[in-house]
Amino acid sequence: MSLAGQLLLQPGAPLGHSLVSTRPAGLARWLRGQPAAALPGLLAGLFSLCGPVHHLGATLALRSAAGGQASPPGLGDRRRLQWHTLCTHLQHIALDWPRGLHGRSGPAPGTTDQGLALLAGSPLRLRAADAAIDDADVAAAARWLEAQVFRQPLPDWLAAWRHAPQPALQAWAQRHAGSGPVAAWLLAAEPSARQALPAMPALRVHADAAALHALAADLPAWGATPQWQGRCAETGPGARLADGAQALQCLTTPWLRLGARLADLAQLALPDDPANHLGAHRLSLGAEPAGPDAAIAWVETGRGLLLQAVQLAPGAAGPLVADVRVLAPTDWHAHPAGGWAQALSQLDADAPTAAVHALVAAYDPCVPCQITTAAPVRPATTEAADA
Repeated sequence: MSLAGQLLLQPGAPLGHSLVSTRPAGLARWLRGQPAAALPGLLAGLFSLCGPVHHLGATLALRSAAGGQASPPGLGDRRRLQWHTLCTHLQHIALDWPRGLHGRSGPAPGTTDQGLALLAGSPLRLRAADAAIDDADVAAAARWLEAQVFRQPLPDWLAAWRHAPQPALQAWAQRHAGSGPVAAWLLAAEPSARQALPAMPALRVHADAAALHALAADLPAWGATPQWQGRCAETGPGARLADGAQALQCLTTPWLRLGARLADLAQLALPDDPANHLGAHRLSLGAEPAGPDAAIAWVETGRGLLLQAVQLAPGAAGPLVADVRVLAPTDWHAHPAGGWAQALSQLDADAPTAAVHALVAAYDPCVPCQITTAAPVRPATTEAADA
């Protein structure tokens, strides 16, 4: 089994078989006994696809566990998360949308090259997330996004989206499909991305310190089928704490979930505005103590909410990691009875691959997906994949 594992997708299969994860369980627990100071780098290396956000969350958790108090982020923390998420969104759009978003006839010739060219020309590629990012860097990225992705001022695009997401996205894609590759990919995919998605609650455990403490107190129960308030939950660009509890319920199709990623990208690129949750203040992150020498950290990432719980123990040369658990966005989305699994079950068994790919793009897992027609065997594990 590979370190990352994969998701097996079977359209039309009953729940329990429509989406099966082969992700290995409990990877983070291999870090027990390691020096606490090394934990951020070790987690970033273990989960390298989202290494910067794992590093950030672990750093906040260690601060909180050592100090016994909440660890609010500084502007530097927020700026690193902002830049990494901008890069993550653009990479997903430029690399995954050309390959996965298309009509029944398949991707148009040259779309992959278009995506690579778009990514290559972006200023977001010129600075790593751990570099010193300043206002000028973000402003340059915003100007580039307006010119190359949105083809209009970001505030204008956002105003239309907030007023009426479906007609605004439709009109924008039709208007710019001939001049911008992102609009063209969306327009081509729209007929295959109309499926009504099940209504699921947005994961908002980080809105309540008491809920975070309860979750952290139950580390052994963190499993491959996580629930919040007794239900499956969803996370991602349409379920930010800044957006309100009902925002996700407006994203009723895969196509609108893709629009929510563009909206997230635009809001992250705008100048900092704490009151309106723009720029570096778009995403929620922090850490709370969860008992003696313990803490739970949360980071809203490009894919959704990342949770990390850490328990420390004394060591001869300094604190050691007694336990560490991770719940990643894909742990929630890959729930065998969650919204994605339900959507796959509701497809016909012979559904076009374009419809399945639209769901993949909408839920954006951090591991590869394989479409299968044979009933996959569910892994026997119930432990967290920690990725």
